[in-house]
Amino acid sequence: MSQPHNRIVNKMKIVLVTGASKSVGYEVVKALLQSDESYHVFLGSRSLERGQQAVLTLRNECADSLGPRDKGCALKECPNCFNTVEAIQVDIASDLSIEKAFETVKASVGRIDVLINNASVIKDLDYVRGKASLRESFTSSYDVNVAGTHVMTWTFMPLLLQSYDPRLIFVTGLDTFEESAREDFPLRPLERGWPKKVELETVGYRCTKTALNMLMLDYHHKLQVDGVKVWCVGPGFLATDVEMHREAINPPFALKPEDLQAPIPRTGLPRPDVFAAWLARQTGGTTPVLATTVVELWRSHLMYPIYSDSAAFVHEFGGILKFRPDVRELATRTFRGLLAKYDLMYNGASSITKNAFFGAHFARRRQRTGWTRPTQRSRNTT
Repeated sequence: MSQPHNRIVNKMKIVLVTGASKSVGYEVVKALLQSDESYHVFLGSRSLERGQQAVLTLRNECADSLGPRDKGCALKECPNCFNTVEAIQVDIASDLSIEKAFETVKASVGRIDVLINNASVIKDLDYVRGKASLRESFTSSYDVNVAGTHVMTWTFMPLLLQSYDPRLIFVTGLDTFEESAREDFPLRPLERGWPKKVELETVGYRCTKTALNMLMLDYHHKLQVDGVKVWCVGPGFLATDVEMHREAINPPFALKPEDLQAPIPRTGLPRPDVFAAWLARQTGGTTPVLATTVVELWRSHLMYPIYSDSAAFVHEFGGILKFRPDVRELATRTFRGLLAKYDLMYNGASSITKNAFFGAHFARRRQRTGWTRPTQRSRNTT
């Protein structure tokens, strides 16, 4: 390693984020690059190609806080740069991939200051879709989310202990403890009988996030005398491109008022059969199926279905909200537009609260990639 390279590295904090080519991991890297602190970030991705594409996007979005971007890793090119980023291939389901990533980082910089374990998968729907047995879907989630994270941390520990201020972070699910006592968590009560029909199954994923909390505590205990600060972080309910939705996400599209001119009821619809009949008239009787759609409405965004909504409406369109008449009308027009453009799911047997409207969540642009927790969302929704 050259002397100039050593001087650069010594002035920067080295961060490795797993599962960082999209969603939460990507936003973590973006926040680090926009920080006033000086970071060099290894953007971990199972696919090197997707990781490199994410780096290109970040270099455009964070141009003001990055060094030269003309070729390769700016860390080796510019002693005066603030923040730098490079992609690294690491699949935490593979011991060989983890070892290769370790050797790459060791040869490049010789240490890491922060390891952020973010990578995870959701395999529950493999069982629901008949692609795996119940045991296979459950254990495969544990193999990646828990065992993979453990092996990743264990392997990179020698590099972390080379730091003068080492930090270890696990992205887990703290909501598991707070919300699980609710009878409508994570879904509304299901119909009597067995087996239960659970279309959005996440029990294996949620169990792995709970297990990661214990893994964090164990590393905290083991590393007390080494000065490693260890945390788990629960980002809360977020709309992310996790693996379980990959096959069912429609591309975003825009709707404007002039695009939707059909007569729209301006009052709430207390009876679901009336609402279903009205929808059938507007859509020609489209048969809805499960799909995920993001809609842009000027400076607002809408997602259907909102998987992180309150459990009572998790499989339906948004939530039951008391809209102003103009917003209520826009929500209905939007629903009509969605049904006209895509095959979406609607449960006509569900009740609709009197004086409320079965509509949609609208959020500010800054909220479009992550929804607040249900207790907070009511203050952020029109």
